[in-house]
Amino acid sequence: MTRYDGKIHVCEHQYYLRDSVQTALPPYRLDDTGLARFAEDGGIQVISGANTGSLAMSVDLVEAAPPVPFDDWDEIVEVSYATTTGDAQLLGWPDAPQRWLPAISHAGPGTYRLRFHARNRDDPRNARPFEIVEAHHLAVWPGPAAPTVGYRYTDATDRYWRSIRDTR
Repeated sequence: MTRYDGKIHVCEHQYYLRDSVQTALPPYRLDDTGLARFAEDGGIQVISGANTGSLAMSVDLVEAAPPVPFDDWDEIVEVSYATTTGDAQLLGWPDAPQRWLPAISHAGPGTYRLRFHARNRDDPRNARPFEIVEAHHLAVWPGPAAPTVGYRYTDATDRYWRSIRDTR
């Protein structure tokens, strides 16, 4: 396992995961979650609680599915992701590659499983606008496509985004 720790900048409650031929822009498929929205071309928009600012971000690039760490996270969702180019990256706002992180498609082109984790998305940043309170984690491993698995949905941010998905 290789772990990377850093910060990612968000704006309008979002950052992205995509390769060089994908976007993470609408239209979105209807199988999204309150944490990840899937563009029809394969890119992913990740939803933060913070409107604008930085989040703590950690990424594990692994060879097989790690155990699900239920104790530390408010939201946990696992999705499939495919890249034809093998250069998939996390992108902060505005479309900025994260210099502290290599391509997340560490086994090259193909299909991956991504497990997104989030905590403190409901924290009212207005009380502490310059403090990083929200944290996200991403575990990435090569694997066949499979249905989305929602391990934990507990925050109000998730409930809001899932409630509006059918209104698009």
